[in-house]
Amino acid sequence: MAIHARRQGLLAVGTLALFTASSTALAQAPADKGSSREFAVHAQNNYQVAANVTCLTATGYESKLDVYSRRGATTPQPTVVYFHGGFWAAGAKDNAVVNLLPCFEMGWNVVNVEYRLARVAPAPAAVEDAICALRFLATQAKTYNIDVTRIVTWGESAGGHLALASAMIPESAGLDRQCASATPVPPWPR
Repeated sequence: MAIHARRQGLLAVGTLALFTASSTALAQAPADKGSSREFAVHAQNNYQVAANVTCLTATGYESKLDVYSRRGATTPQPTVVYFHGGFWAAGAKDNAVVNLLPCFEMGWNVVNVEYRLARVAPAPAAVEDAICALRFLATQAKTYNIDVTRIVTWGESAGGHLALASAMIPESAGLDRQCASATPVPPWPR
């Protein structure tokens, strides 16, 4: 099931799906045409990664993200911002990389976001982290070659909730107080 919403410059796509694959299975996959391993090779050859970039420090925890940007792109690119699932209490961005392969194949920039889990900080910490990740990306758009008018938020399970929440919750809710940057994401182009 997919849910779409437009607000504050983002297209949010929340998907509730189960997708299981591990990096071990990916590494063992044959390199046949159309295989997961072929996609991984494509991504490695066509993307550069800025790994574990800290976008927020709160409650003694550093929320990090990985930015995959297309090699050789000279203009700002459409970007997918992905939030992993795990019922807000489990999961990690590093375990969700396989889910990003279709985005690489489409040639989009991809941002894979880590957020505070329930055992680290109670709600609404994960929502705050998701909002702050978007604020960080808006501030660093030139650094990572991101077109801030073409950002899509996406996630699975709890990540689908975070994708929708980060795109729909208005600034007036005050969930961005811990963000390092006060730069809002630009409004959706009309």
